Amino acid sequence: MADGSRFDPRSDTVASKTLPLGSRARVTNLRNGRSVTVRVRDRGPHRRQRILDVSPGVARRLGMPSTGTAMVSVAPIAGPSVTSRAEAATPRRGRARR
Repeated sequence: MADGSRFDPRSDTVASKTLPLGSRARVTNLRNGRSVTVRVRDRGPHRRQRILDVSPGVARRLGMPSTGTAMVSVAPIAGPSVTSRAEAATPRRGRARR
């Protein structure tokens, strides 16, 4: 992982291109309303249509379908310089991939 930790598929880990490593965010599945607090530990996703890559554990808790993608809302909570980033100040909506 980009932060030096070992990947655990059951963890609360996500990969984000815009949120700082070590920050926390609230991810909500827009279809079913389930929310999970996650920690940004990696960089990605590498497809333009995606805003997050989530661990299998996060995908399970969010109730993501077997297709592996879901429309989500991402609201930063806390972490390194998250309040100083203009793009992190407002919740984002987009597609997450398992």
